[in-house]
Amino acid sequence: MNDEFDDLMGLGDEKPAPAEPKIKGGSRTKKEAEPVKEARRTIIIDEVEGQPNYEVVGVNGVVYQIQRGIETSVPESVVGVLRNAIATKYVKVRRADGLEDLQKRNLSSIPWRLVG
Repeated sequence: MNDEFDDLMGLGDEKPAPAEPKIKGGSRTKKEAEPVKEARRTIIIDEVEGQPNYEVVGVNGVVYQIQRGIETSVPESVVGVLRNAIATKYVKVRRADGLEDLQKRNLSSIPWRLVG
């Protein structure tokens, strides 16, 4: 139908070669983008009265359900999330004159310990 136009535009019967898969932000192929094994750390998430016997931690779409009170090996990125799990709470502090003030404290919202 438009054979002359296709020939002029270089749209002959040849199929273009498929493009290399690329990763956003660079020219790495899928093979090069495979995740690197992350260092692991051993932690214990402390038991808390009235809380479930596990804690859920998410890192980049991967969810970890970590049982409380048991030494557990987790990736370093999970430790980073736990370090940054801070809640701001206000506590009453008695002054020297007997009156009370509210002081802002940044406390860990998930009680945990690094074992190794």
